[in-house]
Amino acid sequence: MARKAFYIITLIILLTSSSFAYMNYTLSDSGSTLPANSVIDIEYDGNAIWIASSNGVAKSTDAGETWIKFSENDSLNSNSISGLAVTPEMVWVATSRSEVHEGQSVPIGTGLAKTTDGGADWSVYTPFQANYYGKIAYDLDITDSTVWAACFYGGLIRSFGSDSTFYNVFPDSAARVEFDSTSQLDPDHGGYATSLRGRFFSIKADTSHPDSTVIYGGSAEGIFRFVFTSYDTIPDTVFQSYYGDTLISADKWLPGNFVISLGVQYLSDSALVWAACKPTGGGQTAIAYSADNGATWTTTDASEGFECWNFDFDDSVIYAATTQGLVKSEDFGMTWTDLRPSGGYVDKQDNTLYLAQTFYAVKIVGDTLWAGGPDGVVRSTDGGSTWRVFRSYIDAATGADMDEAGDSYAYPVPFSPLRGNGYVRIHYRAPSTTEATIEIYDFGLNLVKTITPNKPVLGGQEYDDDIWDGYNGKGDVAANGVYFYHLKFKDGTDWWGKLAVLK
Repeated sequence: MARKAFYIITLIILLTSSSFAYMNYTLSDSGSTLPANSVIDIEYDGNAIWIASSNGVAKSTDAGETWIKFSENDSLNSNSISGLAVTPEMVWVATSRSEVHEGQSVPIGTGLAKTTDGGADWSVYTPFQANYYGKIAYDLDITDSTVWAACFYGGLIRSFGSDSTFYNVFPDSAARVEFDSTSQLDPDHGGYATSLRGRFFSIKADTSHPDSTVIYGGSAEGIFRFVFTSYDTIPDTVFQSYYGDTLISADKWLPGNFVISLGVQYLSDSALVWAACKPTGGGQTAIAYSADNGATWTTTDASEGFECWNFDFDDSVIYAATTQGLVKSEDFGMTWTDLRPSGGYVDKQDNTLYLAQTFYAVKIVGDTLWAGGPDGVVRSTDGGSTWRVFRSYIDAATGADMDEAGDSYAYPVPFSPLRGNGYVRIHYRAPSTTEATIEIYDFGLNLVKTITPNKPVLGGQEYDDDIWDGYNGKGDVAANGVYFYHLKFKDGTDWWGKLAVLK
């Protein structure tokens, strides 16, 4: 499961909501495109690939060529998906939304949903721990019929089988008392985790122990290892790993207490626990692993600076989805290889581009590598030599209805050169087989930059890979405001459209 820290989810919601509010279209039940380009998780149920996005959850049973989409129209509490977990028997999702409060976007949990029939019917749950301001389930996992959720203000919770009640799992009695005492402050919405040790971002079950259930919870104050030998809500033992542990030497510390993602790598005779950490007070993010159930940690020096959101494993090979790119290691983190080809992630069939550097999710299914991030989903079946790229867009004619710009539109609008992807796409359908030039003008109709000069295009084909990064021809970032794109073709066709910069 992809692990999202508080601020990155807020940013994703902000950027994608602006884009889709502008594009304003209704999802069909199925189609050839993703429900949204911001993809935060990818999972496999043994038959279908599932993705969690900013505009619903979707599955594909034909390697991504078509997607069946599920949204608020299918009873989900909201379209923004913040967590996903699947097994062959069930799929769980966590949903969220955002509101502007005192000028700031505030993330709000809207509950959980479960399907046991591939999405035909969804059961919706609104536990107080995952259904209010800051009470977002950022990560999910499933053991047998039990679902586990790592919530920010709501803490670590789980529900048994068909039980609709969600129970908190506390690191210690002090955390329980703290959580119960805050219920008096807001009786309508239950307790809150006020200390860092009670705020969770990531969760991972270790299934290598035959006689117990072991759960690793990544919090804002390190990792807690919960061991259960029964289905009681109280764990038999709890062990904490954290930066600054005086009982072990500094070179064996967890590299940071803000744990944004976890993974378990099963080897032939052992299991390694992987964690991506951010120092609480700021500093370099890093990836570390433990070979002794979290007692001591080895920081992979080559990963310092990697902000990792998700792990997956192919035997001894580690894959990591990071802000700095999609990377892998074949020597347990001693070195990392960036999987980005020299020409970027280019679709081998139609030349669609995945333009973002960042990835949030990675999944290995047999010989197939899947990864997703803020610009869609990529897939490789040959070890990264060639790629398919899957994205969401609406056809140019539909998008143009909002802007009267011919068969073209710009998205997301507004966009920021300094946040998110950092660019705006110009989407269009070529009127004929000719050449296209795209220019950006400011509100005074002064030329800012030519972004596409004399590009050969085919008549009737949709193009989605021409971008403006928000910088002018001199290399300076553009000021906030309204801009125009001028799309002109060598056959004499001439279109104008609007966009906006909001840094």
